[in-house]
Amino acid sequence: MIFPAACILYSEDSDFVSRARAYLRSQFELRHLDNARRLDPVLRQHRPAILLLDLRGKESRGLVEQVQVEWPDVLIICFGTLRSEP
Repeated sequence: MIFPAACILYSEDSDFVSRARAYLRSQFELRHLDNARRLDPVLRQHRPAILLLDLRGKESRGLVEQVQVEWPDVLIICFGTLRSEP
């Protein structure tokens, strides 16, 4: 049996989280994280996973590298806004 992938959203922007939840409600059960330290335990519990990563978050840049190294089976989709850092 193939289980559907968990969808995890890392963002500190509550408006973005609300919009993502509304859009993805019918496809995924979305798990929201706003603290980077919670990502590792959540990924241990929910795999395979799709990680939606808001690049405007404080620790998001480091999370991309960390997830690629530690969790190679997690698909990472990054979001940002025009003219935002990084």
